[in-house]
Amino acid sequence: MNETTESHWLSRLIIGIGVVGVLAVLVGCMIAPVFGPWFRRRKIMENAIYPDCEDRTDVEMAVVYLVLWIIAIAAWAVAIACNA
Repeated sequence: MNETTESHWLSRLIIGIGVVGVLAVLVGCMIAPVFGPWFRRRKIMENAIYPDCEDRTDVEMAVVYLVLWIIAIAAWAVAIACNA
């Protein structure tokens, strides 16, 4: 049977794409601390106009890493809770 002749194939396709998208976001959140060096490079470029750009970046990165780890822990908690 051709799936395009079924009545709800489009809605099932959209739901499938949404589920895959949510899983991709969840996996991305699980490895969020890996993106820390990328954020650091971006922050150094933003603070390059200041003579103490490394110090400013280090202060800002402490907060960024904290948020990235919180996101990762929350994503792992959701994954573990869904599999329990």
